[in-house]
Amino acid sequence: MVLAGSGASAQTVRRTEVAPAEPEAGEVTVRARRPPRETTLITLDRREIQRIPGTGGDAFRAIQNLPGLARAPTLTGLLIVRGSAPQDTQVFLDGVDIPLLYHFGGLTSVVSSDLLERLDFYPGNFSARYGRAQGGIIDAGMRTPTRRRWGGNANLNLIDGSFLLEGPLARNLTLVFAARRSWVDAVLGAALAGNTNVAVVAAPVYYDYQTILSWRPSPRDDLRAFFFGSDDTLRLLFTRQGDSAPTGLSIGQHFDRLQLRWRHRASERLSTELSVTPGYTDNARSSRDLRFSTQAFTVSSRFNLAWQFARTARLNAGLDLQSGPVDIGYQGPSPQRTPGNRASTIIDFTTRIDIFRPAVFAELELQAAPWLRLVPSLRMDYFGELRSGTISPRVTFRAEMRRGWFLRGGVGVFTQPPQFQESLSANDVREPGVPVGNPNLMAQRVISYDLGVEHAFSPVITASVEGFYKAFDSQVVRPLGTAFGVATLPYVNDGIGRAYGLEVMLRHRPTARFFGWVSYTLMRSERRQEPADPWLLFQFDQTHILTVIGNYRLGRGWELGLRFRLVSGNPYTARLGSTFNADTSSFVPIIGPVNGARLPTFHQLDLRVDKTWQLGRGVSLDLYIDVQNVYNHSNVEGVSYSFDSRQIAYTNGLPILPSLGVRTDF
Repeated sequence: MVLAGSGASAQTVRRTEVAPAEPEAGEVTVRARRPPRETTLITLDRREIQRIPGTGGDAFRAIQNLPGLARAPTLTGLLIVRGSAPQDTQVFLDGVDIPLLYHFGGLTSVVSSDLLERLDFYPGNFSARYGRAQGGIIDAGMRTPTRRRWGGNANLNLIDGSFLLEGPLARNLTLVFAARRSWVDAVLGAALAGNTNVAVVAAPVYYDYQTILSWRPSPRDDLRAFFFGSDDTLRLLFTRQGDSAPTGLSIGQHFDRLQLRWRHRASERLSTELSVTPGYTDNARSSRDLRFSTQAFTVSSRFNLAWQFARTARLNAGLDLQSGPVDIGYQGPSPQRTPGNRASTIIDFTTRIDIFRPAVFAELELQAAPWLRLVPSLRMDYFGELRSGTISPRVTFRAEMRRGWFLRGGVGVFTQPPQFQESLSANDVREPGVPVGNPNLMAQRVISYDLGVEHAFSPVITASVEGFYKAFDSQVVRPLGTAFGVATLPYVNDGIGRAYGLEVMLRHRPTARFFGWVSYTLMRSERRQEPADPWLLFQFDQTHILTVIGNYRLGRGWELGLRFRLVSGNPYTARLGSTFNADTSSFVPIIGPVNGARLPTFHQLDLRVDKTWQLGRGVSLDLYIDVQNVYNHSNVEGVSYSFDSRQIAYTNGLPILPSLGVRTDF
């Protein structure tokens, strides 16, 4: 594995090999913002990703330890990049967007890390190849199956089990298949077997699969079929003595994708790539008071062209299209209406949206001088559901100021359409004429700036410092204190925001015994409901994010790894007390400043110990224990109040959590 661009800007995972050598299974790279064609590479072996404590050997979870990513609340798997909302960051597999990165609770990703050829993480100022996002981008590239022999691996732990098998089917035709299945359902079912208050209808279950069929009919052509999917199901029934109608919770999320891709190298200077990806997505959630579902059948198509038309100039251009129907159903409390409004606080609707989102982009790589590389680019998007488009110019640069010292930076415009429920033209079936969305919304926009410096102090020690500023405008917000059913829209583009900070990373390149890094992010993220309103802290704002990672090989197959994290608590709106309403015989809470209080600081130490045996040529066995929260600190994830708002109770995250596992490679 390789972590290229040690810096704090963006991180890429990308495979390195000596052509035409065959790929090694599981070998990936992590690099920082494609610094216009990687200039600095930090080479890691496969153990870097697999040995970070608390990640379970998952490459996607390893990203969470890089600068620019805030700590996600326990068991959420949210991606909070540089002060943006979780839904502002998109995840791709070979350029195809996927609706879900992690299974329930964020314990593991939906793709086997052993299949990755590269993993690109862009926290800001990403290429014009990407759009429809104002946060960050994660793009994982899948590797070509090995053609040398049949082999694979199996991995079993207390949470799930997985395996991978790959090899040749015929000359220039190879296959790889990977799958994973959890057994949390068996553990939870046993734990709740004697609990009369909870009936386990179907405990949490998840699985995922990936199949790659690769064919090289000629040295200039590479054809591939990539079929992958994921499924998560949870159904619990809560019953209490005397309840006439037990409450329940049901969550299901499922997707399948089939990508057909053709890469063609016309000459040494010109190459093209065409991919078509039909896909199905089905999400459903329900409880006593809520029902929500979405079903989508979409087709994503991409065409990329790379043309080296001069010794110092290269053009990357292409088309990016998303289309297909999306069915949405909702019945439950209105997210934007409050008691006291003339309209009902319960809404009910079912509707279909026909998605049509074409885009074109062009990117020019210029070696303006031996020490300077410039990359201007332009992207144009059209959003059919909004009946409007956007133009997004961007530019990045990288300059070698003196030997070993690099200055890099960029500025760009990034746009994102509103979420489906915000731009709906459907009406509430209970109150005809009352809209549940605003079809006249515009795309949201961010203007992003960053500037940084990086330096290699020695062949194994590198450092980088980067500052960033993001200006949000046309953000979709809900009007406050307005009556619905009159002339008021449920969503408007009045919100603005800002996020700014500093990212620092000091890395020790792997040697025979040790690897590790220290990353620190100083950040502030704020929002305004309307331009004249005061600045309020964003709900996921985290001022300080410190991560320290170290791994040491003790010898005789033993390895020890540690990870320590120290993170500011998230802001929340506190209650200052309450008043008693004699008319309703209830307490009315006195609300403090919005997001004016913070949860206590999060800190946690994770430990991983591995013991590896070589059983023969190409066969190994790894026994490991991964312990999260070693000193059992009660980290606070939320607060709740008593009926009179005078007593506060904290909701804590996971206690000490050991996981024992075994992996074999053959």
